Amino acid sequence: NDMLNFFGLATMPDSFATFLPWFVSVLIGIELVLAGIKLNLGQIRSVSGVYRQMWYRPVFGVIINLVVSIVTVRFWGIAGVLVGTICAAVFSNFLFDPVLIHKYTFQNSHPVTEYYKNSICYFVLLLVVGAFDMWLCSFFFVGYGWVSVAVHTIICAISVPAAFLIVFNKKPAGRYWMTKVKQLTVAVKKH
Repeated sequence: NDMLNFFGLATMPDSFATFLPWFVSVLIGIELVLAGIKLNLGQIRSVSGVYRQMWYRPVFGVIINLVVSIVTVRFWGIAGVLVGTICAAVFSNFLFDPVLIHKYTFQNSHPVTEYYKNSICYFVLLLVVGAFDMWLCSFFFVGYGWVSVAVHTIICAISVPAAFLIVFNKKPAGRYWMTKVKQLTVAVKKH
């Protein structure tokens, strides 16, 4: 039922501007990014078999989520619950998982600090690009229902990968993807 309400609101002019405050939208975006990172860490954890070492992490995450949500919901409403969820993800998943994965899977052959440095850089870049996209989309195709949603999705789908390719093109993953983009460009030009 909530999904139907959302899709119904998406077809009305200016629905996104009145549906949620901007900071709640930003918190939802941050939570989605963190969910993607948690998924990747979970896959690595599952493949490497690091289960026993992390038995306490879910309990720790639930406690953090409940305490922070209960305290912040009084002041910020639903945004407080999102802050609790984000804090739980940061303090349970992102503090424990990389350390234990590096310790038990990689036998500390790679410094975990590099993982944290890269993650912080990626996250800051996402925040900057997200803020730019939010600003750009507030002027471009606003109030056209599904057309606005489609145009804003295209803007975001182009700007985020482009920013990552530009900023990280000197790193191995960036060089790999730059090569793939060039190959795709050549293939498209041939047809």
